[in-house]
Amino acid sequence: MGHPPKRNAALSIPVKIGEEPACCSASTCGKLEKAVEGMSEKLLHIVGELRRGLLALYGPRLANLVLFGSQARNEGEPESDIDVLVVLGGPVDPNQEIPRVSPLASGLSLKHDVVISCVYVSEEGFHSDQSPLLLNVRREGVMV
Repeated sequence: MGHPPKRNAALSIPVKIGEEPACCSASTCGKLEKAVEGMSEKLLHIVGELRRGLLALYGPRLANLVLFGSQARNEGEPESDIDVLVVLGGPVDPNQEIPRVSPLASGLSLKHDVVISCVYVSEEGFHSDQSPLLLNVRREGVMV
């Protein structure tokens, strides 16, 4: 069984955008593929547009993009928002990141009639912070 596409790597396997996931076993790869199986084409398209826009804004500073919440669990309804954790290299100040990303996120939200909610964290914080939010994201998030 081959590796799933980079945008579909599950959070339990550390992956940087542009790198291939280091799968531990065939069963892990199967879980990765199933994590995306139930996601709609529309969701994958929107998240892909968001990822491309963030790469244009941040370049190599964009360490990971993680879908979490109901959409990551394949429990999203048509009116469900799209929750995304933006993991950045270096120090992160949400007060600076929000206005930087808002035109992109709000533009995509209006274009696709969805709410895209971005949360920003440093790469170091992503791996070490023990907040309930990040514990949950690490447990059930899907890298996109």
